[in-house]
Amino acid sequence: MGVKLIYHSDDLGATAGITSRMLKAWEDGLLDGFSIFANSDCFEDIGRFLGSRTKQTARIAAHLNLWEGKPILPSSDVPLLVDQDGFFNIEFMGILKQYLLSSGNTKKAILNEVEREWRAQIEKIISVIKPRPLSAIDGHIHMHMLPFLFRIAAKLAREYRIPEIRIVNEPFYLSHVPRECSSSHFLINTIKHFILQVCVPFDLKIAEKVGLTHPDAMLGVLYSGMMSIPNILAGVRAAENNGAKKIEILVHIGRAKDSELSRWKGDRKKAGFVLSPSRDQEYAALLSLKKEIA
Repeated sequence: MGVKLIYHSDDLGATAGITSRMLKAWEDGLLDGFSIFANSDCFEDIGRFLGSRTKQTARIAAHLNLWEGKPILPSSDVPLLVDQDGFFNIEFMGILKQYLLSSGNTKKAILNEVEREWRAQIEKIISVIKPRPLSAIDGHIHMHMLPFLFRIAAKLAREYRIPEIRIVNEPFYLSHVPRECSSSHFLINTIKHFILQVCVPFDLKIAEKVGLTHPDAMLGVLYSGMMSIPNILAGVRAAENNGAKKIEILVHIGRAKDSELSRWKGDRKKAGFVLSPSRDQEYAALLSLKKEIA
């Protein structure tokens, strides 16, 4: 039996620009699936698009979010998750530090707000994709990988009968293109990769305990923002050498427009990745790769 490759892209619904390209890529067969933001202004467009293509299968994931845009619940219901303007204000390392340094009561309050907000996000996504099912659950900037948040994501997946959860189990590997693995961007991604790999054993146990499945490996952290044919193929080989039979290949191909910065309160730094030309480059790489395979 051969290795199954799953081509997946995150951030559907973030903006109209991101959404239109991703849906077109799925329609053209470049993507097997996508992860949807619940706090989206594009829900009607997504619902219509999916509803008009009922014969085309899609691996749809809920993209649990604590980092960008506004929550689904009223800001007053989740005060520990938002800033004074009602926008999400939670970063990966920030919530880890906040959780570890908080008292027991504060920890409970944080987790309670996260669970209620993520439940609302899942229910909203289910409402727009029905009668299609949610196939998987994952987290924006992989925040769900922190074990204390992973428990919540796994609990909700079980509750809503979502069979699969993303576990960022990525082998460390070097691209055959020297500039891709010698850049400062790669160094930053390597630090992220290390932190996520520390979480993997804990998350695997949680997923197994509640009966959730997951791909054997995932690619898309080490070379996030620069996923090219050479490093994708090198990653697949590395995962295969580790015994992986099902590999999720995460690409970010939807690019936002300058006119869509309101989601990030006009903060170009926070929106840097979604505005980056790297998203055009990843889209071009995916298109070339799929043509090469075909």
